[in-house]
Amino acid sequence: MTQHTNSRLVIHVSEAVEDVSRAIATAGALRDSFPGIRIRIVVNGPALTAVPAIDTAEISTDVDVSVCAIGLQRRDIAQAEIPEGVEVVPAASVVIVEEQLNGAMYLRL
Repeated sequence: MTQHTNSRLVIHVSEAVEDVSRAIATAGALRDSFPGIRIRIVVNGPALTAVPAIDTAEISTDVDVSVCAIGLQRRDIAQAEIPEGVEVVPAASVVIVEEQLNGAMYLRL
């Protein structure tokens, strides 16, 4: 199987709450299908309400999860409620654009 060590993917989740767990499962399946791919899940919008319940043990290694600080603030979700290992970033849109400018593929759920 081909190693994809230079390949990157951003999975963007912003609407449905259930899409957060779907993104985590999708990331795991994609890592299995494309060994070495670097995956970053970026969550903003209404989907952020699912983030405090994320079980980080279900997240594959080499998969990063980032959440938007602006969206957390708008939804009155305290950063202290965010599970350890989930990165709070200033703005989801900036992270997504940075990733794409650096060659990442984009998948929206």
